[in-house]
Amino acid sequence: MKLNRTREQWAATLRALPPSWGDDVMALFDEVGRLTAQLAEVERNLKYEQHRAGRIGTHGPGCHTWGPAHYECALAQLAERDRELREERMRHLVTMTESYGGYDKEFPPFDAEDKSHDA
Repeated sequence: MKLNRTREQWAATLRALPPSWGDDVMALFDEVGRLTAQLAEVERNLKYEQHRAGRIGTHGPGCHTWGPAHYECALAQLAERDRELREERMRHLVTMTESYGGYDKEFPPFDAEDKSHDA
């Protein structure tokens, strides 16, 4: 039995079957068509994922400057720089506070309008 027939050839074969088989076979034929289209979509998506996974080895120091394919790398680099900047600011604040012997009385750590600390 030849399986790679056209839709018209299959339809002619099905018309030759007893009537009680026709509806079931046509439903099965439609389902095979739907699954074939779904399989083609899955294959396209798999090719994309395989292509993307195959590029993982192309990363390296400074790869965030290599172009749009390294967008995620650039985001990670920016996040790292942001974290480093926050740590540096915190170290600077601690150093400044310690170098002045704690909080300055002219600039207390509470709201200047709040007089509850004087009581």
